[in-house]
Amino acid sequence: VNPSKRTDVCGLCSVPVREREKSNKSIQCKKCNKPYHSRCCGLDTKKFSEVVTKKLAWYCSTCKRASLSGKTVGRALSVSDEVLNSTPSTSTPEDLILQHLDKVSDYLSDVKDAAKKIEPPGGKDVPMEPEREEKWKLIYERIGVLEREMDVIRRSMREQEERAAKVVEDLMEQRSENVKLRAEFVNVQISLEAERQRNRKGALIICGLPQKTKIDAEQLFNNICQKLSIDTAPASSPTPTFRVTKVENKSVGEQRLEVMNLGPERALQIMQKYREDRKKNGLTTRQLMKEGDSKPVYINESLTGYFQLLFKMARDLRREGKLKFAWTRGGILFARKTENSKIYQIRHLKDLGNFK
Repeated sequence: VNPSKRTDVCGLCSVPVREREKSNKSIQCKKCNKPYHSRCCGLDTKKFSEVVTKKLAWYCSTCKRASLSGKTVGRALSVSDEVLNSTPSTSTPEDLILQHLDKVSDYLSDVKDAAKKIEPPGGKDVPMEPEREEKWKLIYERIGVLEREMDVIRRSMREQEERAAKVVEDLMEQRSENVKLRAEFVNVQISLEAERQRNRKGALIICGLPQKTKIDAEQLFNNICQKLSIDTAPASSPTPTFRVTKVENKSVGEQRLEVMNLGPERALQIMQKYREDRKKNGLTTRQLMKEGDSKPVYINESLTGYFQLLFKMARDLRREGKLKFAWTRGGILFARKTENSKIYQIRHLKDLGNFK
């Protein structure tokens, strides 16, 4: 950063570096030695002070692009010699446009300088001095170069606009296609998970059984049916199958009985009777087993992992107060915001968005 004389003009605006409003701060390119207003270069006070304090090498945009063979490292920013002399890379169309603009700016500055040094001729009949004639030729030559550069810029801009329009058009088409694909994927996922849930054929899970007691699965199921006043073996229903599992973790230690192949209608009947009984007294292991106690027994519908996750998220929303009811019926998940509001069937994560 060197102090500039009053006669030095800015390489961008062609105004003396100390005649612009609040332009006492100027900066000089290390390579071409041209002075620039800090404002013209886009240098704010903080950046300008950093360049001065740390004595950073500063290069104008034209010199940077020339040294980097077309690679833009930022307009009017200070860079080190290492960055300036780094390996060149392929320039983008935007870089080319900026290069042309810098060239036009330089040519325009040269034309202005030349015009300021030439006095108008005395009249049409007065022959022009050879020196003046050479200068006017130089002006016309520079103007011609400027016009050619402007043509290059116009062509570049038109090509870039056409490319940008094509990119935007392709992007919009791709977005539209992505929306359709996402919608199709969601529909396929919903259909697949619903079919998996139907394949459970109304399976139920009986929770809260004693952890160390041997379970007679069929007898336990019959006891539940009798307690709920349900026929234990209706002629029209398939024969159920049973599976006993143990659950042990920090908060739960129990056995669970999964009753499979019940059929949707029978499972629905059992769940309805169970919910009615739970409002009164509820089931306990003492009512169902000889070795039982007063701990409650719970009956839940067996859900696939997909619907278990949705049900858990619905219950979380209920705890947060964003909905009031979340329940299953026949393997289908439902939710309701208030007692008299609309009932939503929850088939996908997006359905829970109605409550957020």
